[in-house]
Amino acid sequence: MHNSRFSFVGEKGSLPINENDEISKKLALICDVKCKGGKVTEVVKKYGYSRQRFYQILDDYQKEGAKGLMNKKRGPRGNSKKKTICN
Repeated sequence: MHNSRFSFVGEKGSLPINENDEISKKLALICDVKCKGGKVTEVVKKYGYSRQRFYQILDDYQKEGAKGLMNKKRGPRGNSKKKTICN
């Protein structure tokens, strides 16, 4: 048996999740709240997220499916090169 803090659990057993697998971890987070009826405050603590981040993850999943669970590139979203002004 694999020792993991996170897992998908059903009637027939469980499927452990690698703690470094952010996509599966986020999906399990959503399932714990939406499918199992867990309280958001308790579930986010278990997974190490804030309530605000849970709702962002849920929104991303509802809009884009599994693709929405991928970590987004951080930082500016356009050409962020500093413009030089010459006098």
